[in-house]
Amino acid sequence: MTRSRMLASVIAGLKPTVEMAEKAGVTLLLEPLNTRYDHRGYFLASSDEGAEICREIGSSRLKLLFDCYHMQIMEGDLVNHIKRNIDVIGHFHSAGVPGRHELYHGETDYPFVMGQIETLGYQGVFGLEYLPSTDHESSVRKTLAYLTR
Repeated sequence: MTRSRMLASVIAGLKPTVEMAEKAGVTLLLEPLNTRYDHRGYFLASSDEGAEICREIGSSRLKLLFDCYHMQIMEGDLVNHIKRNIDVIGHFHSAGVPGRHELYHGETDYPFVMGQIETLGYQGVFGLEYLPSTDHESSVRKTLAYLTR
């Protein structure tokens, strides 16, 4: 099966699910994942493709979950991908790359990325989805201090 046929199948499958979400007043999140390390064989590994699926369906009840960890691995250039797709982003996840640890471990400048997201008018939450390298309380305390520096 070609990629375009698979994509059409995903969209066709999502439409009735999104209709149910609309009736229930629930918002669904579509999350692209990295296929290099954590989710080999997963269909959706591009934020742009995920955003296009959301736009194709055209419902405010289907949003993109932009996972900065996964998209840094797959795409890099986080801020430009976010700017292009902020209209359909409903939530953010974060973790340090590499290793999926605290945000202050790794190559991503999260205070900068989050500042850029804020300038785009995003007012939702930014989820921490990482594996603590120390005890949870210390990890969260240090992560919050890093993000608010």
